[in-house]
Amino acid sequence: MSKTKHARAFTLVEMVVAAGLVAMFLGLVYGMFLPVLGIASATSAKAESESPAATAFYQMQADLRVSATSGISTNLFPIPGALGSTAESTVLSIETAERFANSNDDHGQYYYFPDSGTPSWQSYVIWALVGPAADGTYSMYRTTYVPATAPGKTPLAAATLQAIVNNISSTGTRVMHGVSSFQVAAITQSPVIFNQCLPPDCPTFPRAEIQVEFANQSVDQKGQVSLTAFQTQVFTRNN
Repeated sequence: MSKTKHARAFTLVEMVVAAGLVAMFLGLVYGMFLPVLGIASATSAKAESESPAATAFYQMQADLRVSATSGISTNLFPIPGALGSTAESTVLSIETAERFANSNDDHGQYYYFPDSGTPSWQSYVIWALVGPAADGTYSMYRTTYVPATAPGKTPLAAATLQAIVNNISSTGTRVMHGVSSFQVAAITQSPVIFNQCLPPDCPTFPRAEIQVEFANQSVDQKGQVSLTAFQTQVFTRNN
């Protein structure tokens, strides 16, 4: 007569011990990967914030390179001679020889005088901060403005500029967010900056160097704040 075999089950004590060992193992694994996850979160937040900031930075450089020194203005007059606490700006208006088809065009058609080859100043590019948001930072907007007639080499009229800035959040394009500081300075103070020279004397003056700096803020999932600063120096035209 054959004997019946009985399968042995786990006891309660064995199950508790096994569950404890599994929990300890999972805790060790989590502890090892937690710093990695934190770094990944911070990196992701920073990259998400820096990508549009870098794009805006290069676009602003491009706008300045095709501008006339005497056609640049900010909300500060005169433009500060150096970056620092007194150079904080909210608006940057840049005159360009581009003729835009409508507001918010990224690229227009360049106009030049056929006899001299010098630019025929046509339009303005306006950069402005809007805010602040709940975290104290600002959004940066960009738009373009085309006067009914070519304005010549001159800053945009203050009243017109203010009207554009007042509506830029609805008529312009938001190019980045998280801006905590924005500064514009005219490093080389020459008579060209203030429209104090006339051809053919203007080309003999040193070209003004416009310096721009802004700080971009990002916050990761843990609430850790990271700041990235962008700075450039651009020589603008004086003819």
